[in-house]
Amino acid sequence: RTEVTSQGGECLFLDAGDSEDTSQLESCLTRGAAMDEFMKAAGCDQITLGNAIPIRYGPQAIENIANHFGKPLLCANLFTNKGDLYKGLIPYVIIEIKGHKIAIIGLTAPMSVYRVFFGCKAMEPIEVMPGLIQKAREDGAKTIIALTHIASKEDIDLAEKVAGIDLIIGGHDHKQISPPVVINQTY
Repeated sequence: RTEVTSQGGECLFLDAGDSEDTSQLESCLTRGAAMDEFMKAAGCDQITLGNAIPIRYGPQAIENIANHFGKPLLCANLFTNKGDLYKGLIPYVIIEIKGHKIAIIGLTAPMSVYRVFFGCKAMEPIEVMPGLIQKAREDGAKTIIALTHIASKEDIDLAEKVAGIDLIIGGHDHKQISPPVVINQTY
């Protein structure tokens, strides 16, 4: 960040979910909250919801994670059985850098375990994204970033089926894609 800003640029630190890992003692003892404190201290700008915390500790743990991070996590496709987002989640955020508005939309893997064990409603990313892109554009966003925790195959599917996404930063399957792939003008 220092290097980029010293050259007049801007730098975003985005996390595609699951920095909370029960193999780490600090994470396990705090149900993931310590890791989000670390992310906050490291200057992370936005985090999308991974699957580790809600599956291990239940979706009620999401609010605690968000409180330790200092702001809501991004997730637009995981809802309570009443159709509301869980406390501690927001679907997207718009940030402004040098007069340019950027929407960062969060998505998590719509795993059946959410419905089976917790009664959650996890929607498919390709179902929720078009409406969110439209709303973000109405809110002034010029650039759309999908910050996902859905796996690279699903990221590619999202880029193929949903127009208007400029950049997908994804996680979940731990695959590095280098150089970046461009699909339908989505990086």
